[in-house]
Amino acid sequence: MSKQALYVGPDWILYAGPGGYDHSEMLAPAILLGGPEDVLTCCLREGEELSSICLLHPAGIWSSVVATRTIVIYLDPLSAAGQAIQHRPCTLKEAPQIHNRLLECNPGFEGVFSARLAPADIRTLVSTVKAVVAVKNESQLEDERLKLVAQELSKNPVGRLDLSSLAAVCGLSSERLRHLFKRQVGMTLSKYKTWQQLHAMFRHLVSTQGPAYDWKPHEAFLSAGFYDDSHGYRTIFQYFGTQRSDGDEELLLVNCLGTVEGCEEV
Repeated sequence: MSKQALYVGPDWILYAGPGGYDHSEMLAPAILLGGPEDVLTCCLREGEELSSICLLHPAGIWSSVVATRTIVIYLDPLSAAGQAIQHRPCTLKEAPQIHNRLLECNPGFEGVFSARLAPADIRTLVSTVKAVVAVKNESQLEDERLKLVAQELSKNPVGRLDLSSLAAVCGLSSERLRHLFKRQVGMTLSKYKTWQQLHAMFRHLVSTQGPAYDWKPHEAFLSAGFYDDSHGYRTIFQYFGTQRSDGDEELLLVNCLGTVEGCEEV
């Protein structure tokens, strides 16, 4: 039987499962992979298609994926790897070198689909991928104050976006912060807040449930500040699509929120 698994790290989310995903907006910069020998096809709303063993997918682009199975690694947009994807340029790009590097370092990465790898191994796998992507990052944040904004949103992602309070933290006007964030990060501040909110929700899931998801997200939705379950589901479907695997199929949850020994998150 096909397996699917959800891994959550300090600033990333990894989903691995059968099939692809339906038409949805990519919330965060992402790395799309098939299995060790699987090619996936990503279809954009504009009609463009691109097939590869590995694709770099910027945030804000609507797409669907056709594949036998898929790994999607969602990265924090302010991370070095996230910035590299978002500004290279803002379109799909093939990256077979990432797939090859994974096979070199993790010949058993097949186990990611069935959660057979230990959390430490998954963290190392993601760090390996992020390091390869970040090598070609030519778009470092020019204004370090934006990291203060990210820290504030990470502390409290719930509720409405309080632009005035965030602007005060970094000594900018609300309008200046809005434009600066969009120009340097490549996405709006409200979209970044939604990323933080969803990441908080998944952190809650892997911290309170497991080893399998019980398909009852009400508490997780509330913890992340969604108004009700309908609001939470609409957001999930908009940004993550409907996975082509059966919704009633077991979804394994893996908490990878620890640190990688000897490795620095990129």
